[in-house]
Amino acid sequence: MRLLLACGMAWLATMELGCYPESDAGLSLVELPLGHLGIEVDAPAVENWGRYATKTQALPYELDPQQRKFFLQLALRAEDGLAVNASLASVSYYEQNALLTLGLVMDTCHRCRFTAAIFLGAAEGKVETYTGETDWFDSEKISSPIPVSAWIHPVGSLRCLLSDGTIQWLALRDIQADLRFPRIAPSQTAGGGYEALLPWLPVGRRTAVDLSVNDQVQAAVLRDSTQLESTEVNLDVAGQELVFYCAVDSGRP
Repeated sequence: MRLLLACGMAWLATMELGCYPESDAGLSLVELPLGHLGIEVDAPAVENWGRYATKTQALPYELDPQQRKFFLQLALRAEDGLAVNASLASVSYYEQNALLTLGLVMDTCHRCRFTAAIFLGAAEGKVETYTGETDWFDSEKISSPIPVSAWIHPVGSLRCLLSDGTIQWLALRDIQADLRFPRIAPSQTAGGGYEALLPWLPVGRRTAVDLSVNDQVQAAVLRDSTQLESTEVNLDVAGQELVFYCAVDSGRP
């Protein structure tokens, strides 16, 4: 898979595939550091990419506001919606044309498609989200890399109203990628209550809110003004600020 940074507005990706019937299924997520000019891939970063390639840990990945990070999530599905086994096998970087190339292996699939989600953890806690997908393809008829165009999601924000000051921090979590955005500490309002404003909520992505109480992290129950409860939020309109009461829950979506 090749990734090309295009002026911060769009991503162009191409897949280089092999056939490997016993490849691992599951979530694939690649993490690399970001510099001012894009992805920074020095020798150690390239050599250590494998520890990020396939998720095996139970905890979510986290975007640290003190570090600039690039996260790539890949999923492969057949036309009937079933997941197809695929895994990352190699990585290389072409500095001259700023191409990051990931080699993939996958099961035979006569009509399937890749979807990709890209998360950029930029300075001061800013998060940019991009998504895209390939055209349908037959894995046995591939003669060249497969293009993917991924475009930036517009964003809004979520304001969490809290019942007390026992919550240490809150953070958005992308449910599909299981990736947590930078943590936000609650603040006290003029009326004596507590709230937290969670920015960079992407339009169209299923998102949960995690919170920490006594160093224990769990999903929040989100309750709107009509008393309806949910464990996830979907933003439909760019620039919108959603307001929910956020309370402790024992489970996660």
